[in-house]
Amino acid sequence: MTQSLSGQWGLSSSQLEQLDYNISLNMGWNRFRNQGPWSVYWTHTANARAQYTYRKRWVLGSDYSWTYFGGLDQSFNASIHLLNISLAAKVLPNRLGEFRISIFDVLGQNRSVNRIINEVYLEDSRNTALGQFVMLTFTYNFRNFGRPPRDVPADSPHPMGMPQGMPPGHGDPSRPWGTWR
Repeated sequence: MTQSLSGQWGLSSSQLEQLDYNISLNMGWNRFRNQGPWSVYWTHTANARAQYTYRKRWVLGSDYSWTYFGGLDQSFNASIHLLNISLAAKVLPNRLGEFRISIFDVLGQNRSVNRIINEVYLEDSRNTALGQFVMLTFTYNFRNFGRPPRDVPADSPHPMGMPQGMPPGHGDPSRPWGTWR
């Protein structure tokens, strides 16, 4: 038999054009019993993410996560801190491109703890996840993807403003390549 209780709290803001942040807290309490006495364990997670934009071109970002596992076997009780940071530069006209360098797991603590409970046994396991690494990315933003061109009325019966019929350059449908001679 397992009983669980959890709660979550969060705060987000992007009121300022330059600063965007998010803070959250998750708390979980679990109680279970196989054939012996009740056992209790809990998990707490706190997350914070912030992003600061300077002169609409430079973006400094960071996210932090703290996870605590308690009530497990002494060797499995853990407090794990993860910190990722990034710096991005907006490039190209209208800032449609972005180069970003990110460092993941700055503190070198990326690992997980897992508990499996069933009628027969209880198993705690610990895994080392992907370790610290650096990543360089380029992102391009297709802003008008899927929208009709601006000079075509929205209620136009012809998609993308093209007239119905054969595409330009095709005179005879039975000879589509005939115009290339």
